[in-house]
Amino acid sequence: MLPPSIYSFSIAAFVVLTTSSAIPASNPREPAATLPLNVDQVANGFTILPLTSTWDLPRAAPNASFEETEQAFHQLKDFKPPICDAGLYGGPLQLESCREAQRMIPTDRRLLQFGLRHRGRWDINLPYRISSSDGLCVIEIGPPIFGVSDQATGFDIAHAAWAIINECVADYKSEGGRSDGVGFLKRLSVHVASYKPHVICAPPRSPPAPKVSDCNVIIDQMSTSKDVKDFAPVGTPHLDFVVPYQLISPPPERACVVVIRLELFKDKTVTSSWYDIWAAAVAVKQMCVAQGRSGQAVDVGWPANLLVQMVSGGRNPVAQIGGSTAV
Repeated sequence: MLPPSIYSFSIAAFVVLTTSSAIPASNPREPAATLPLNVDQVANGFTILPLTSTWDLPRAAPNASFEETEQAFHQLKDFKPPICDAGLYGGPLQLESCREAQRMIPTDRRLLQFGLRHRGRWDINLPYRISSSDGLCVIEIGPPIFGVSDQATGFDIAHAAWAIINECVADYKSEGGRSDGVGFLKRLSVHVASYKPHVICAPPRSPPAPKVSDCNVIIDQMSTSKDVKDFAPVGTPHLDFVVPYQLISPPPERACVVVIRLELFKDKTVTSSWYDIWAAAVAVKQMCVAQGRSGQAVDVGWPANLLVQMVSGGRNPVAQIGGSTAV
């Protein structure tokens, strides 16, 4: 298992996956009910429909300076104090990593609709996760406490994250926490948590990485179910998903491809939730793609033999990803 701090790799270890291996044929045995509601099955894989999110992170800092924004945060009085809980949200957390993630959140006062993914068309699909560039601190907007949606501003979300960081991370506790009662109907919950990424990025001189915006479309539409599923090669009895399994950004460019694969010579069935795969994809996007490099998360699932790769696509995608030979 790689330590969390190792997320670069030499070009000698990279393996070129041919088109036939990177884009597997659709499996007729795959039950349609297990696919996300907005995924369209095509001849060479599964293509995410082009539903774009209002927030296309990472993005530039808000127009107002950090100091001005934080002064506005200090003036807010009517909100629930955050709950600090290292057992649920981990620790110790890196203060600067969490502050970096919090400053990626837009702080404008425009009212946005936050709702459960695959349950309607919203400005922001939930859950929604923002990661620091080192992957060690994440800010997540969870599903509504009840109902399917609520309204809030970026300022509301950023303030909730800021309050958690000030109360739980910045002091001696250095632990994660949660803010409840966010949003117009008080249905939203924001938490700040530690994350241990096992991410390998392609070398800087490797082929071009996909665009962050294209990969965001996939992340924004992936399933985030916490139900445990079996991922295995075709022909394995009682499997839920055939690997390699891919998600592609919208045509005609198909510029970002997420490939879920097994490590070679490892156990042929891996148990994982889509939530854990989604979390790994968020880490790869922020740690590698946002830095102009393709990448992959390793050690996903149980046993930890699943790879989540994020590469550039195109009409005939050739994925360059490394870390170990994959099937």
